[in-house]
Amino acid sequence: MKYYIIISVLLITLVACTNKGVTVPPTLNITSTKWFTTRNGNFGTVMLVLSGNTNTDSVTTENYGDGVISQIKIPLKTDKSFSNDTVPVMFTAFASGVDSFTCSTVVRAVNSSGIIADTLVSGKLHY
Repeated sequence: MKYYIIISVLLITLVACTNKGVTVPPTLNITSTKWFTTRNGNFGTVMLVLSGNTNTDSVTTENYGDGVISQIKIPLKTDKSFSNDTVPVMFTAFASGVDSFTCSTVVRAVNSSGIIADTLVSGKLHY
C-alpha cells in the first residue's frame, strides 16, 4: 500500500507539472506592398495594398491622421493569409500645397505567445 501511495503521488505530480500548451512564436511574412494616394479637394489619404501570411489570429495596421492614431484589423483567410487588402494609412485635411513626402505604418501580428511588428515605409509620395 505504501508503494501504491508513493507511485500515485509521483504520477499526479508528473501530470500536474507537464506543460500542456505548446507555444509557437508569431510570424509575419509580408509578400507585397503598394502605396498610393488619393485626394479630394484639400483632403488627402495615403493607402496601402498589402499581401502576406501569418500564423497568428490577428493582423493590424496603424492608421493616423489629424492627431488620431488607431489600428485597422486586416481580415485573414482560413489559411491565415491576406492579399490585396487596401487599408488607409494616413489622412489629412491639408493635402493641398504638400510636396513629396514619405509615410510609414506598423503592421502587427498577435497570438497567445506574443506580438511581432514590422514597420513599412513608403517611397516618395505626392497628392
